[in-house]
Amino acid sequence: IADRTGAKPIVRVGGTSLDHSFYNRSLNTWAVIPGNGRGVVKNVTFGPSYFDVFRNWSNVTYTIDCPLAYKNLNQTLQFAEDAYRVVGHDNIAAFEVGNEPNLYVNVDRPSQYGPTQWVKEWTHYSTSIADALNLSTSQRHFQTLAISHNDPAWDVQNVFPDGLNNVTQRISSAAFHYYDLQRGNTQMQGQLMNHTFMRRKMAYVADAVSWMKQHHSQIPVMMNEVGAGEVANRTLEASFGAALWLSDYLLYNMAIGVARGNYQQGTGFAFSLWQPVQRDGRAPEVMPIYYGMLFAAEFLGRSGNVRVKEIGGHHDTLAAYAAYEGGNLARVAIVNLNLWEQSKARTSTNVTLHVPSDVQNVTVRRLTSTVGAAGLDPRNVTWAGLVYTKANNGLGRLVGSASESVNVQGQDASLVVNASEAVIVHVAS
Repeated sequence: IADRTGAKPIVRVGGTSLDHSFYNRSLNTWAVIPGNGRGVVKNVTFGPSYFDVFRNWSNVTYTIDCPLAYKNLNQTLQFAEDAYRVVGHDNIAAFEVGNEPNLYVNVDRPSQYGPTQWVKEWTHYSTSIADALNLSTSQRHFQTLAISHNDPAWDVQNVFPDGLNNVTQRISSAAFHYYDLQRGNTQMQGQLMNHTFMRRKMAYVADAVSWMKQHHSQIPVMMNEVGAGEVANRTLEASFGAALWLSDYLLYNMAIGVARGNYQQGTGFAFSLWQPVQRDGRAPEVMPIYYGMLFAAEFLGRSGNVRVKEIGGHHDTLAAYAAYEGGNLARVAIVNLNLWEQSKARTSTNVTLHVPSDVQNVTVRRLTSTVGAAGLDPRNVTWAGLVYTKANNGLGRLVGSASESVNVQGQDASLVVNASEAVIVHVAS
């Protein structure tokens, strides 16, 4: 991602487990994990050496979740102080106080708990952390909200007037979470590989972006926890079909004005981009869904001055986006979400792009699979002719054509996009 965009990734460390954890400065190991450590584990006790692992990546910055759920302020302050000391000011993009507070009700808080009560807690904790670290509360050190899903009571339109309006100067971003497949949603074509399904689920985020631009334009909206699904179905959530979903999803976020996104990772999560260690019978490996990140990063580009627009109308199984740099068309992405399975004939869509008059040819790069959307073997997937596997240490190995050139005739470039395939068309004058 850093190589393709020229910017440091921001790694968000946190979630339900960290928010429901303890901190012990006297602990002589990095953590004590209860039970078998599977799933979303609560009641982990962390020690100071936990922060040593943050030094393993030198080219990233971190958003660090500080526990709120158990309301143990002293432990939270010690956690934040040690994180700040070890990780360092320049390597911390933001602190996040708590996680998914809309799910605290009847679990960590009483039934009457809501945004008004949470804002008071969040303000108290963020003030206390800033004081402990000698940070100014008039500077943007804190990411807020981290709401789990579309929950109208917790929309920005309600929560900011409930009290966040009084502390906007300390807020770096407003964050939401998104999982495409949830309980009862397990269709590859009808839900995961369906642009309309995704757009409908993201409507509340698009509304939040619009409201924030109007009322707090200095505070961007982030999707700081994203996953293909919450149904623990690896055949869907880690598949090549999920890579196409992720490509479409990330580009749609760019188009509606979401500033950044963090894809959720976990050693036992079905939707992870890669499996880092041997676990539950699964060997370390790059998962096909990872290719969606490569696709989106290349589309975003390195200029730092890109604007993305959704084009071509709204369709269930076809999505298209244009990237402009300095006001000029630079790239077009087309994601064909039509489900193709290896046992069936592969359909395709003919696409004609109208390009500027000084463009004589365009370059096409493809994200495709030889076995279709259900494929789980990364060796059957290529992005721009490159395959990414554990055997190559996660680095691309060229196995096919990196790109193809298409001549422009009368300002039109014509190409074919196969079912279960995505392309990026680079436009150069």
